[in-house]
Amino acid sequence: MYVFAYMGLWMVYGILYLAPLSALAQLSIGDETAGTNVVTIENPLGETSLYDIAQGVLDILMVFAVPIILFFIVWAGFLYVTAAGNQNKITTASRALLYAVIGGVIVLGARLLLEIITTTISAFGIT
Repeated sequence: MYVFAYMGLWMVYGILYLAPLSALAQLSIGDETAGTNVVTIENPLGETSLYDIAQGVLDILMVFAVPIILFFIVWAGFLYVTAAGNQNKITTASRALLYAVIGGVIVLGARLLLEIITTTISAFGIT
């Protein structure tokens, strides 16, 4: 059980520390010919709507989440095989499989949730 907590801490560390590194923007300083000195930040994503940005984030999330989900499902299977009839280990393996499947459904259902939220917001006329 501590393995899952330890891996969860590393995932949180990766999200909090490494994710902002991908959002660094290029800085350009104003228009030299017009004599202005306005600082602008170029959009590194090339997307203009919040929906497109969220969809891009979900695409990146899927690349990392699907192998992790598969790893935890295989890990739960390994726990079942090594349980050798021990009821406590079988219960641990069942919980690990349940949590892996629930996490997979949440991650894979994120795209559907994004569509539902977008449709609801556009129904109210907010763009």
